[in-house]
Amino acid sequence: MEKLAPSNITDALNAHQTYAILVETISKRMSYIIEFCLKTCNGRLEWWDWHNEKEFPSAYGPDIINITGEWVFKEKMDFIDKYGKEQSLEYGYIPTRWLYEDFEDEFVNGIKLLQEQKKEKARKDTEKQQKKKQAKEELLASLKSKLTPEELKVLKL
Repeated sequence: MEKLAPSNITDALNAHQTYAILVETISKRMSYIIEFCLKTCNGRLEWWDWHNEKEFPSAYGPDIINITGEWVFKEKMDFIDKYGKEQSLEYGYIPTRWLYEDFEDEFVNGIKLLQEQKKEKARKDTEKQQKKKQAKEELLASLKSKLTPEELKVLKL
């Protein structure tokens, strides 16, 4: 085995320093992201950590950072992302792009958009059930109109 050059040691130390600075910078940004999301959803944070060694950005792929922690929130942390996909921070998955993008409006507006979509779905479901009930009542009335009083009495309608 060949001997190392002094520059190998210097390079390794510099790389280690650079890595430590990057991890600290990423951690600060993630702390801001988590605090913003929890504040938006009336939550609180007991502790948190991220997998910054073997699993960066994440075992789930390069688009997600996996956060481990103990947090409590009063409101759901679900939202529609800028691509129109429903997301949830409840399980500790934060989009990696939030490290370098402005995410605040996406998160706040995404929560509102999801709430609006859920209200609209509930309204449509209620409307559908009412139409179904009305159709059933109309069918029953039509059937009753075709029966004699004796037939109605036998059927107890």
